[in-house]
Amino acid sequence: ESITRRLRNIIEMYPEGPQQLSELIQNADDARATTVKFLVSKKHHGTSSLLGPKMSAWQGPSLLVYNDAAFSSRDFSNIAKIGQASKLEKLATTGRFGLGFNSVFHWTDVPSFVSGDYFVIFDPHEKYVPGATSTARGIKIRFSNSDLADQFPDQIAPYKHFGCDMKSKFEGTLFRFPFRTKSTAAESEISKTRACAEDGAMDGLLQSFKDVITRVLLFLRHVQRIEVYYEGENDSPTLLYHAEVASRKKVVDNGGLSVSVPNLRSIASGMMSDGATNLSHIRKNFKSGNVFGAVAPPNDWNSISDFLTGSESNPLGKDSFYSRYQRTPENQLPRSQHVVKITFVEHMGINRSFKPIQNGRGFEVSALNHKEQEVTNHPSGGEGFEMAPPKNNELPSPSLSSPADTQSEPPQKFIQVDEFLICLALGGGRCRQMACDPKYRHMKFLPWGGVAAHLKRNGKTAPPLKGNA
Repeated sequence: ESITRRLRNIIEMYPEGPQQLSELIQNADDARATTVKFLVSKKHHGTSSLLGPKMSAWQGPSLLVYNDAAFSSRDFSNIAKIGQASKLEKLATTGRFGLGFNSVFHWTDVPSFVSGDYFVIFDPHEKYVPGATSTARGIKIRFSNSDLADQFPDQIAPYKHFGCDMKSKFEGTLFRFPFRTKSTAAESEISKTRACAEDGAMDGLLQSFKDVITRVLLFLRHVQRIEVYYEGENDSPTLLYHAEVASRKKVVDNGGLSVSVPNLRSIASGMMSDGATNLSHIRKNFKSGNVFGAVAPPNDWNSISDFLTGSESNPLGKDSFYSRYQRTPENQLPRSQHVVKITFVEHMGINRSFKPIQNGRGFEVSALNHKEQEVTNHPSGGEGFEMAPPKNNELPSPSLSSPADTQSEPPQKFIQVDEFLICLALGGGRCRQMACDPKYRHMKFLPWGGVAAHLKRNGKTAPPLKGNA
């Protein structure tokens, strides 16, 4: 089976949508990144100084994804295995360059990235990157302290974002996924779908991701902030919206009581009543200390992942983990209970073409009177606007549909603060027996569960919602 056919089969398992961005965020979280930034760029870059003439097909609009963690040597090795239908050995990683990363081939045939000292381009078709072969489907170049940027300025130009100058070592990772055009889609053996910025597909992706960005942050271990930018043909990048973990407070009650797996199920069942959040019984028991079982296992935010992998200075191997997991008393297995506050900010004056979010979060800019300073009691759930005076680094730029009159409008911010109770647990019992059984270890099953209860929005009772499993 050819690698292009294998990739085609893989992306059929991963429908297009915001979950593709979530996969990239999870990869960054596994690398212990704290910040992730997405940039949809509609720029067309020069084609005179490229690594090879066929690379000109990929100098147009693209998605750039930045995180503040640099690749390890193991990461370089693992990402080179694109198209392989297997997960990595690390038990605690949610998607570190496994099958999920291959979903980027929905957008492109030539993914690339910069990290540390290296610039890497993949070419599964072996037709665009000079020298690509069936045994080396791409190229890896050491760019730091070299004249690569001077020799191939057009090739390098798209990567000069988020502090990357393509001359000195880059203390982070920057992916670039150039979108297929009509011609490259026609020639692709991976996908015939165009994911081009000109036809609005990526605008729709940004819109749908805005609906879920707060929930994406709920269970991440390291990523604290996600930012989404837009760059027009003749513009500089503009921040559209962002979300960040404002606080994460450990729940310790009556001497450090912790949730048990049966009580996780109870909490989950108590959350839902006819599709609406019902938290009265949780709040009542929470105040009395009865919602958690009377045990005191590790209760830090990363207690489960640390239990699985060990510390950075003393990492735990797979066999050592299973041995530790089997001998730990069930009531001492790691759990976590935290109240997490997440802030979402949308810079409303920047892009008129974005539609209101269907769950009541978003609003049309035109509906806001410039004389209004704040709206905090909106019937859709207590959301609020904040109007800020223009600043030198916050001037509005043309919108996704590029109306010139946005230059005269002051930037407007829509702010939403959500508060969640998040409970996580590593289970025991028969599930643990199966997970540790040598016959099933290759399946990498772990009884690791979690639930998030939406407590408040902007200081008021959270609006009704339907849960996600």
